[in-house]
Amino acid sequence: MMQIGTIWSSTVAPGMMRHAIKHAKSIGFGKQELSAALAAYDKAERMHGLHRALVDVLYVKHSQTLWATIRRVEATGVTKKDSSIVVMYLEGLRRKAELMEQQAKLGFEMKGVLTQERGSAILRELPDMLKEAEELGMRASQPDLADASKALQHAQAQKQLEAALESGEIQALEESLAAAKEAGVEKELIQAGELALKEEQLLVFINEAVADFDQVRLETHLAAWREMGFDSDVLKKAEAHLAEFKEATAACQSEVNAVLKRAKNQIEFKEESHGRPDKTVKPSKDGHHVVVRLADILKRYPTVAALVNVKAMHPKTSQALVISDARAVAIKNELLALGCKNHISAKGTGSKNTKKEAVKIVCG
Repeated sequence: MMQIGTIWSSTVAPGMMRHAIKHAKSIGFGKQELSAALAAYDKAERMHGLHRALVDVLYVKHSQTLWATIRRVEATGVTKKDSSIVVMYLEGLRRKAELMEQQAKLGFEMKGVLTQERGSAILRELPDMLKEAEELGMRASQPDLADASKALQHAQAQKQLEAALESGEIQALEESLAAAKEAGVEKELIQAGELALKEEQLLVFINEAVADFDQVRLETHLAAWREMGFDSDVLKKAEAHLAEFKEATAACQSEVNAVLKRAKNQIEFKEESHGRPDKTVKPSKDGHHVVVRLADILKRYPTVAALVNVKAMHPKTSQALVISDARAVAIKNELLALGCKNHISAKGTGSKNTKKEAVKIVCG
């Protein structure tokens, strides 16, 4: 039993084996009897040394150090029969060393691309290199990989902004400017993009104002266009539209004023119950004739907007405003019913102090 126990303990670890052999000697075991245990001890101690050597370099970051240890262990001729653990570590370290060499080679190649400082080379080669780096398990925080990722982001953002400047599309400019600022693209290119975006946005606003025949908005946007010093041809065309608007507005206003002057700025309404307008407030027969003449004028100038302003008198200011609003809306509705395509709004400005009721139409 003592001999079996000693041999079993010798397979565990050199320290325990050494203790077991020493104990066996103390109780009378001879050298011959302990020969198998001594041989096992020598082998275990050798394997333990190899194991320790491999474990010591597990976290080494230099492939040369790994290969040196691997070759030293391989030189002993160790096999799985000798120690499956040592062989397992050996194979693992060999894979690690090969991977480190691949990563180092890839890092060197990425540096080579970056030193060229050519956006075309970066855009052409780095995407595949970064994909390979990910497959090799390289961490994003590694200097080579971080520099390459940053350079690629910069090159892509720059190319995107240049394409947006070429196309002049507002959405493309907005998106590419955001990416360019995040990637640290050159300030001059970003400023060019911002200027182009401002120009395209203003052009849209100008075209919308022209389409809506909105003189006020058009003047506002043209003032901004002049201040920025943008394309003079666009400015000339828009100013020509503005001149047409002003001419049409002035002519329309003159004719409207003439009709209202002949009517003494009055449009009669059907009698309202107790001075309170209801939903059926309408101009009287004579008032309708005035509205018809006004409608004929507005239809000749369909691009001119009109504001119908009515003053009505009533002892109570609040009631005067109610009556004024109702009459203004009634005139507006009559004009639209007569076929006016203009943008027409209505507003009442009644007051208990109003000495004379009046109707006014403001064109433009």
